[in-house]
Formats: sequence, structure tokens, C-alpha cells
Amino acid sequence: MTTAEHAADTAVRPANPLTVRAFRNLWFNNVAFFLVLNAQRFVFGWLVLDGLLRKGAVGDIALRYYDAQGECIESEINDRIIGMSLEQIKQVPKVVGISGGPDKVSAIRAALRGEIVNVLITDSVTAEALLESDHG
Repeated sequence: MTTAEHAADTAVRPANPLTVRAFRNLWFNNVAFFLVLNAQRFVFGWLVLDGLLRKGAVGDIALRYYDAQGECIESEINDRIIGMSLEQIKQVPKVVGISGGPDKVSAIRAALRGEIVNVLITDSVTAEALLESDHG
């Protein structure tokens, strides 16, 4: 078994054969697309969200929450998600983040800073806000 196959197999629990095959395909492709979202989404409940925000969460990709430096925030949520971890996402050669709007600037900046995404699709207003926030 190759490293990519092993990573794909361990990314999926329980190991549903169809899901494992889908993850293996992702690992063998050179590009992955993800939405970059801010950490204000209600997904698992307000208490869980509040705990993530207290730990410094600014955004999430594939329900993997991260801080302003783009570092994964450890949480019980990580044990409930069937999918790739942020470290596994970073191993994909080209990770395209898709996001926009003023409420997503800190999440996008952190995803770029942490090298979770290395290509960004966004609108011009958000791009200008990212550039301004980096220089001022």
C-alpha cells in the first residue's frame, strides 16, 4: 500500500470501501477544492462553537477549525468528522480555497498564512481587503 493509499484509508472512519475509494482518488489528483468559511457558522451547537471561538478559531475548511495562524484547533469535533484533517489537506499539491466577503477576510488570511490553501478564488473587494490588511 502506498503512502497516499494509507493516508486515504486512515482519513476515513469507519472504513466504508466507497468512501475510501473516493479519498484515494483525491490523493492521486493534484488539486482539491474547499470552501473557506468563518468560524461563526452554527454546525454542532452554540456551546461547541463558543468553545472553538474561545480557543481562537477564525475559520474552518471541511469542518476543521483553525486559528489566525492557520493551525488546527484541537476539539472533540475532530473525532466526529469523516474526512481529511488539515494536515492531510496540506499534502494535496494544489488546494484551491473558494471564499469571499468582508466577514471571511480573517478566515481566508489564516488559511493562506497556514498554507492550508495555496490558490484562492475570491472577489475583488475581498482581495483588496486582504492586501490592505497585510500592508496596514
